[in-house]
Amino acid sequence: QVWQDIKKSAEVNKQIAPLEKKIQCFLHLRHQLDEVIALWDLASEEKDTELLESASKDILKIEKKIDAFEFEQMFTHEL
Repeated sequence: QVWQDIKKSAEVNKQIAPLEKKIQCFLHLRHQLDEVIALWDLASEEKDTELLESASKDILKIEKKIDAFEFEQMFTHEL
C-alpha cells in the first residue's frame, strides 16, 4: 500500500511530477501543431498566400520547439 506509507508516497509523487510536466509539454506542442495544420488547410482551401506564409512560419517555430523537446528527452532519464 504505497499511498499509506507517507515516505513512499512522497517518493512516488516526486517521480510523477516531472513526467506529468513532460506530458503537458508534449500535449501543448501537439495542440499547437493541430492548430497550425488546421490553419494551413484553411489557407490552402482559400488559396490565401498570406495565411499560408504565416502558417509556414508557425510550423517552423513549432518544429524548433519539438526539436528542443526531443533533445531534452534524450538527456533526461527520470525513472
